Amino acid sequence: MDIGLQISLKLDQIKDKTIDMTWQELFYDGINFGKENFSKKIDNIIYLYIGMSITTILSFLVCGISESEIFNKESIVEKITFLIIGSIGIILTIPITAFIYSIFNRKKTLYKKTSENKIDGNRSLKL
Repeated sequence: MDIGLQISLKLDQIKDKTIDMTWQELFYDGINFGKENFSKKIDNIIYLYIGMSITTILSFLVCGISESEIFNKESIVEKITFLIIGSIGIILTIPITAFIYSIFNRKKTLYKKTSENKIDGNRSLKL
């Protein structure tokens, strides 16, 4: 979710600067930005699951269970499965977010930041 939000915010900034971009250009910019931040997110997930499972693995090693038996335990396999599914989720988030943003905001125009309805004359605040 975090990487999807970052991609959409970055594409919003790009679209505000260049109004005449096509949706394909927005899509490729989103993919490129996602590639740049992809490794950071995957590293965080790997460290999270390694940190969660290190105490379990050490406990099994202290009890004298072999390495092959440890990696066949349900709790360890579950954490490895969550790691793989989380990584696939991040991989799929990048193109899905870039595609949805580029399709829905391809005709986005900038709103005027200053009002054209100014009243001539001096304004004063009376207390």
